[in-house]
Amino acid sequence: MSVADAKTLFRTTLKRRAGIGAFNITSLAQIDAFVAAAVGADSPLIVQVTGPVVEFLGPEAVAAVFGVHAERCVQPVVLHLDHTSSPELIAAAARAGFGSVMFDGSRLGLEENIDRTKRVVSMVRRLERSLGREIAVEAELGAIGGVEEGASTGTTPGATAALCDPAEAVRFVEETGVDLLAPAIGTAHGFYRTADPHIDFRRVERIGKRLEEAGIATPLVVHGGTGLPRKTLHALIDVGFVKVNISTVLKKTLIDTAYDYISKHRGEYDPTRIDEAVRAATMRCVAEHISMLRTERPSGEAAGDVDRIARRRGEDAGCE
Repeated sequence: MSVADAKTLFRTTLKRRAGIGAFNITSLAQIDAFVAAAVGADSPLIVQVTGPVVEFLGPEAVAAVFGVHAERCVQPVVLHLDHTSSPELIAAAARAGFGSVMFDGSRLGLEENIDRTKRVVSMVRRLERSLGREIAVEAELGAIGGVEEGASTGTTPGATAALCDPAEAVRFVEETGVDLLAPAIGTAHGFYRTADPHIDFRRVERIGKRLEEAGIATPLVVHGGTGLPRKTLHALIDVGFVKVNISTVLKKTLIDTAYDYISKHRGEYDPTRIDEAVRAATMRCVAEHISMLRTERPSGEAAGDVDRIARRRGEDAGCE
C-alpha cells in the first residue's frame, strides 16, 4: 500500500521541481479511475474532494474507498480535503484518514485569515500527535476567481485587488505554519474563455523571490488547473508550484460521457455500462493531465525561463 506521507511527498517533489496532479472527485467511483490512471502512468497522484462533496459522501466512506484502491498503487498517493472553511470537517477528515487538508479563508481579510488558519494548523498538529501520523495543511492567500462546487468567490478572475501580495505571502506562511500555500496569481476555477489564460508571472516571480529570501521552502499550489497550457504549468512548476488542482474538466468528462452513453443507448437500463464508459473516459483525461505535468522539456527549451514562456500564446490547453 502506498498511501504517502503528504508532507514528505510535497517537500521531495519541490526539491525535484516537479508537479503532482490533484484530481477532484464528485463520485466515489472516480477514485478507481484516478488510481488506475496513476498506476498506468507510474506517477504519484492526489485524490481530493471539496468540503461540500465530502459532507455529502461522508469522510469515512471516502477514506475507506480510497484506501482499498490505494493498495494496488505502487506510486505514492494522497487523499486531500479541498476547499472548506469548517474546522470541524477538517478534524473529521483527519480522523477518517485524510493525509492532507485545506482551510480556505480566502474570503476573509488578511488578519482574520491568518488568525483562523493558525488555529486550524494548531488543531491539526494536535491531531497529528494523537493519531501518530503527519497531516499536511494547505491554505489560500488572495482570492482565486471562478466557481468551485457552486460557491463563487465573488471576485473577477485575475482582478489585481484579489491577487496575492508577495510580502503578505511571507508573513502568512511564517505566522500560520502552513505546509502548502495556494496564492492567487490569476488562475480561476471553471473553464477559461481563452486558450492562453493570463497568469501574473511577475507576481509569481516576486512571491518566489520573497519566500526564498526569507528562507521559506513551502510548496505552492495551482488552483484552476483545468485548461492551463503545458508550458504555463511547467513555468509554474519551475518556481515552486508542486500541487496542480484539476477539477472542472473531470466534472465535464463525467457528465458528458454519461449523457452521450445514455443518448445512444436509450433502450438499455444497465447502470454499470454507464459507469464503465465514464471510468474509461476519466482514466484517459487523468492520464493526459499527468502527461502534461511531466517536466521533461522539448529539445532546446530551458527550465525556469518564465518570462519567455509567459509571452507565448496559443499553447495546447489539454483535455477539456
